[in-house]
Amino acid sequence: MRDLAGGGVKGKDGLISLGGDWNGFAGWPGPRERCDPHHRVDYPFKLPERLVPDAITKATELPEFEFPYKKFWDYNKTGVAHVGMLPDFLESLQRIGLKPTDLEPIYRSARGVVDLWQRARNIEVDYDRHHLRWAPQSPFDVLNFSDQYRDASRDISAREGFPICRSRNEHLLGFEQNGKCVLVETPSAPTPPFPEMISAYHDGRCLDVAGSSSKEGARIVQNPCRGASQQLWVVRELSGTHVRIVNNLSGKCLALEGGIAIQQTCHGKDDQVWDARRSGNTFSLEHSNLCLEVRDQSRKDGAAIQQAKCSDASNQKWSIESLRKNDFERLYQADKKLVPQGLRVFEWLEKPTDDYPIAVVVDGARSICKTTDGQNSIGVVAGTECVGKTYAGARFTTARFTQLYQGR
Repeated sequence: MRDLAGGGVKGKDGLISLGGDWNGFAGWPGPRERCDPHHRVDYPFKLPERLVPDAITKATELPEFEFPYKKFWDYNKTGVAHVGMLPDFLESLQRIGLKPTDLEPIYRSARGVVDLWQRARNIEVDYDRHHLRWAPQSPFDVLNFSDQYRDASRDISAREGFPICRSRNEHLLGFEQNGKCVLVETPSAPTPPFPEMISAYHDGRCLDVAGSSSKEGARIVQNPCRGASQQLWVVRELSGTHVRIVNNLSGKCLALEGGIAIQQTCHGKDDQVWDARRSGNTFSLEHSNLCLEVRDQSRKDGAAIQQAKCSDASNQKWSIESLRKNDFERLYQADKKLVPQGLRVFEWLEKPTDDYPIAVVVDGARSICKTTDGQNSIGVVAGTECVGKTYAGARFTTARFTQLYQGR
């Protein structure tokens, strides 16, 4: 409810929309107590019964908005100070006489956005374009994208139940099995943990050692990412999601002292172990149920790094490239219903045809193939042969194969 977005739904007199594009604050409702002290919004206020229970929290009422977690927002004193206070504004409209039935089309306007895009996606129009695309496993930076939100009917497979995928690093072909991309191409020699920069999602600045110090207990701060040695860290994976983070310059570990991030001689104990919890393409670094963050959501150079209550705020999200090394992309149908003359979007053929002239490639060059002898397999074309693996894991090389083609 706090995240109402712009949208449109059919009302009595046409489309009703609720926008979240401020375009400045001058035209938005000011504090209630300045113009109408008799119709205050009292907290907590009840949500309209027809919208209860809320899908996520089962909430029946809303308290004062709290963000960051040390500050409260009272509509009577601040008015619509930010987009999160739109529910407070709608509650104020009820206080001056509007009924929930009057406001229901607005409350449900976000649903209109979803319906709009569903209708747009289902429109059948012929385009001269490629219909198959590579989609990232996790397309969002801070929101998890689980399988329940994707349309599995758009997956492309050489065998049902094993979607075609490619690794995020090197774009090596594979098939998805048990949530992982099983590669059928040989990757480069595995590399040990490598020094990398760790940046805060909210401002893009990197973890740095204050004063480029190698001393015990030197404080960790944020600074613009420059790739200097003291800004490079080796993230050593332990068990599960636990990691130890070692500074490249000093060889000391990321640790805490009084809740403040410091560097400390590595001793192998649990107090230097961080739980790297993934959210989208970013990670929170947790220890003792508290999260590493940039103090006060600061965007200033040299701002302190500390431990605080986990809030999912962007100053507690960190970009750590090495922890995404097993990410992959799926091959999927971008426009499943945009099929000219009733043809399928893709086909396995020995050679291109007028209807299917475009070979599907892994990384701009290597075409996708499978054997024609009844084996369940997938591979890439190398010269006149198909080289890859069966779904049982056996490697093969054969001159008898079909390629994956897509229509226009």
